[in-house]
Amino acid sequence: MSHPLMNTDFRKWIGTPFSKYLLPIVPAGSALSENSKLDGGHLGKTPGKWVGGHGGKNEWSGFWKWSTYYQQITVTAIERWEGWQAPDKAGRPIASAFNDLVLIGFDADSDNQSIVDWMRMCMESVLGSTPMVRRRDGSVRFLAVYRRDEHTVPFQKMRFVGKDSEGKLHMLEILASGCQFVAEGPHVSGAMHYWENEAPVHTMWDQIPIIDHVKAHDVSVSSKSCAAGSGSSASARYQCTAPVTTPTRSASLTSRARISNASASGC
Repeated sequence: MSHPLMNTDFRKWIGTPFSKYLLPIVPAGSALSENSKLDGGHLGKTPGKWVGGHGGKNEWSGFWKWSTYYQQITVTAIERWEGWQAPDKAGRPIASAFNDLVLIGFDADSDNQSIVDWMRMCMESVLGSTPMVRRRDGSVRFLAVYRRDEHTVPFQKMRFVGKDSEGKLHMLEILASGCQFVAEGPHVSGAMHYWENEAPVHTMWDQIPIIDHVKAHDVSVSSKSCAAGSGSSASARYQCTAPVTTPTRSASLTSRARISNASASGC
């Protein structure tokens, strides 16, 4: 079932634990203000602010310090973001996103249905299933959301990269501290995002499994185990390209995955 292009409901998150992590995304193809430092190639997946109020041009700028905005977000701000979609303002649907400080996104970056299914099997064998799974019309990809235990230290982005029998790379990316993911609204392509099974995820905070950085790394271990058991060439080589927050854990992983520093940019 395809989903028609429509405005995003920001207000439904008000009063829920999700609201403090909510962000607006600059629509693809938008005009940028002359002072904006945003990369035009990242529109449609980058947080930003509409700056066309008070008779100004219909333009956007970057969202300064969006990664720490959760500390000061207000109901008024969320209502304002939804209002930007009005015909006399930005006049188009604006995607919503979530800061990944607590809401951790497991993003399957592959267009191969079998490999995507395999990634999900490995992930769920460690973490269990989550009711918060974002999908997109016309794509087999998914992004599954888990909650970081807020009594544990935040951790950085991780990438588990595998090569199939034809040499093509496929990636399961774990978006964590310093990252964000698009939750609802249009993709850069114009296709709409939606929640798997049309789940009312704004009511499901307590149903999202809680994880920590150790469990996130254990997904890598599971992927290797699954590959060994199935003989899958799609998962024959995996590597972690993000730093680990706990030195002891880092030492234990170096024997089975190459660990190097990775920038949080491009999340």
